[in-house]
Amino acid sequence: MAGLTVRPAGIVATNDPRFARVLELATKQPHLWVGPSGERVAGSEVGSHLGATFMLLERDGWLLKRRSAGPLLLGWTLSEALWQVRSNGLGDADSWAVARRCLNLILEARSESGGADFEAWSEKRGRRFGEVRDLLLITAEFARLYGPEAVR
Repeated sequence: MAGLTVRPAGIVATNDPRFARVLELATKQPHLWVGPSGERVAGSEVGSHLGATFMLLERDGWLLKRRSAGPLLLGWTLSEALWQVRSNGLGDADSWAVARRCLNLILEARSESGGADFEAWSEKRGRRFGEVRDLLLITAEFARLYGPEAVR
């Protein structure tokens, strides 16, 4: 794609063992960094989307689940916060879609389960904001380190 280059992740993987399993799984997803527009998304864009999501949750609060009835709850679920960043112009449909894939990839690598869904994970009974925060920050770091680079 014009404007982006892909870093050779296999070379870098040997330098950071935290992401070795993630990178192994990523090789099985050739379109990991491609958004719904059909264009490649820079790792920095995905990292920024995830960082903005973290800041939104820090500012407004995190909810394990959104209740459909009852008193008004302040805050966002993880899924809602990702969508809000897409909607408020700090991200877009491409960075949103790739961020979701990357979150799932990190969780799959951690759990060694053969698959993981960040929405189900974030709504698991007993989940704490510290765990959500850590997932967002490590996934943002992964995206910035191993995602495609924007070329000017």
